[in-house]
This record gives sequence, structure tokens and C-alpha cells, in this order.
Amino acid sequence: MADCYPAPDTWDDLRTDLMPGEKTLARRLIRELGEDWRIYLQPALAGTRPDIVLVHPRAGVQVLEVKDINLGAYDLSGRRWQVDTGDGLHSLRDPFAQADSARDALFRVLLPAAGEAREENSKHYGFARAGVFFTNAEASDLQRVRAYQKRRRGRASKFYGLAGKNLGTRGGNSLEDLIPLLGYEEQGNSHVDAVASRARAAGMERPWQEVLHGWLHPTPDEIAQNEPLTLTASQGRAARSPAHQLLITGPAGSGKTAVLARRAARALVRGEDVLFLSYNITLWHYVHDVVARAVRTALAEGRQYTREERRSIGREALRRRIRRELKPRYTEAMRRLTLTHYHDVAYRLWGLLDREGTPEPDALPGHLCREAGAIRRALAAASPRRPPHH
Repeated sequence: MADCYPAPDTWDDLRTDLMPGEKTLARRLIRELGEDWRIYLQPALAGTRPDIVLVHPRAGVQVLEVKDINLGAYDLSGRRWQVDTGDGLHSLRDPFAQADSARDALFRVLLPAAGEAREENSKHYGFARAGVFFTNAEASDLQRVRAYQKRRRGRASKFYGLAGKNLGTRGGNSLEDLIPLLGYEEQGNSHVDAVASRARAAGMERPWQEVLHGWLHPTPDEIAQNEPLTLTASQGRAARSPAHQLLITGPAGSGKTAVLARRAARALVRGEDVLFLSYNITLWHYVHDVVARAVRTALAEGRQYTREERRSIGREALRRRIRRELKPRYTEAMRRLTLTHYHDVAYRLWGLLDREGTPEPDALPGHLCREAGAIRRALAAASPRRPPHH
């Protein structure tokens, strides 16, 4: 039996509800995987939030996205993942790309030794695998997904896990189809050996899986995060400031992050997107938790409604509506939050310009400022029509 974080007896108290498919699959993995496996549900992984991450000291890392969607509403006949929203087809990021983003973040940020091993030999990308579990998918649906994967990713498609509703039944998918790394459970994975060797050479004292556990394990103050986020009078004024650009300074512990979180929460609950950039990746977990706390506080106060709407609804009716809508609105708001590293975004913007050479990190801001007009035009040309959130 595998260890799961958070444990099943705490699932009902989680700030973000687990989807039915996530619960079903997680229970099965707990029951069927061996004791060396660790299961992490919705971990904060360097700015991403994969549904499930599996870690085994000899086999490696498996990143899984779980989708409870009806694939009948999706067009997978081309090289793009498209959904019919009623007014035509719109391209979406496919769930395999979502899992890949988390996998890339693991290589780039959480385990530098893994990233170095991958740079040395691209085959070591097999240290971490990606997969998708479609809770409601029949065999015919999975055939369409496999065909899409073949067109989209070619020979690499065979390295991705894929399974549907008949997982483990006769004529259905096996657990190995979803988690290719199971084949390495006993014999070991040479890519894991390469990463472990690289980590030792870099002076990493703890085993790689324990380092990763420190990142993926839920923070110890989960209970405190459920308390309302309160601000002082001066913090409240800064959080409510209508200024489009606001510089906030203060010593450590003065509440700067709380102010930023409350400003972000006001935007998120009104349906706006929020991007947080940081130079320090160790802040990501903390910032995410404070923003989540601020969003729950804003929703509990009815800030998703205007002052006029709150008055027209009435106090008691508003309380009933808030209780009914709190969790779905929280989930939708947090989907609009993106946390990432400043230089990651900055170099992506620089890449849009197709210029020769790459500026040093310290010189990059100046280059971006001088090229702001060209970047704006490149972004406008590269951005397709944005589909609605799902």
C-alpha cells in the first residue's frame, strides 16, 4: 500500500475539492501500488498544479492529469486539442501538455540535478513520465486520443501513460498503460541512476526523492491557511488602492505579501487573470497559499459581487448564496492565477523577437524595455483567440 499526501481522511477538508475521478484513481493507486511509492495530490510544483504526482526511488516520477470530461465534445481529428463551445471549435491546451509543463518544471526548478542529467543526455527525460487518466473515456475515445497523440508527438507518444474508465477490467487498460514506470519498479530505471549520480556529484546530501518530498508535501500550516486573511488599516488602504502601478516597500514581516495577495484576490474573484513573477522560487508555495487564503476571504465577504449587487441580494440571501457557491467559485478563481519565475517569462518574451544572441540576466530588463513595442506586436500576432475557461 502506497503513502498518500494528503491522507484520504483529510480529503473532505481540503481547500480545493478533489474531482470524483481524482478520488477514484487515488484510492486505487493507494491500494494497488507498493509501499515504496508516494502519491501527491494537487501538489504545488514550481508554479504548476498537476492532479497527481507519483514518486518511486528506483522507477522515477510519474505526473498524471485526471480529466472527468466527456470526450464527445472534443475534436481530436487534427494536431490541436479543440472543443466545441457552441459557437465553433476553439483550441485548448491538451492535457498531455499540462502534464508536460509540470514535468518540465520538475527538471528546471525542483531538481536541478535532473535537469543537468537531461542536458547531458536527452534520453534522461525518461526519469519523469507524463500521463492522462480520462475518467469517463470508453475504448473508442481512447483510440481517438492515441491517434491524436501519434499525430501530435510522433514516436514520443509511446512514452505517455493513457487510460480510461475500464482501467483494470478485462479488455480495458492495465495500470501499466497509465503508469509506464511500473515496469521499472523492481529492475530499476537507468535514468534514475543518472540523476542520482549527478545529484551526488553536485554535493546533494539527501536522496533525490526526499528532496522532492520536501517540495511536494503539503505545507505544515494548512490549517492556518483556512483562517480569514485580515489586514491592518494601512495594508487595507494599499490593497484597495485604484492605482494601476503600485510600489510597496517594507521590512520582512510587514505584510507586503498579504497586500499583494488581497489585491490579487479581488481581481481573481471578478474573473480576471493574475500573473505573479518572482526571482525566488522558494516563495512560490507561500505566495500561492496566501493568495488562496485571500481568495477564500474575499469570496466569504461576497467580494465577487459589486456593492450594489450585495445590497439588492440582501444579507441573509447573500450568506446562503455564498455558502452554496464558495467552493466552485474558489476553484474557478484559482485557475486564473499563474505563478512563475521572472526570468522564465522574460526570456520567453525575448525569444519572440528572433534576435541574435541572448542577453545576460542583469541586462535583460533593459533590452525588454527598449524592445517593448516590438514585443507587444509579436504577442498580438502570436496570440490566437482565447477560448473560455473550462
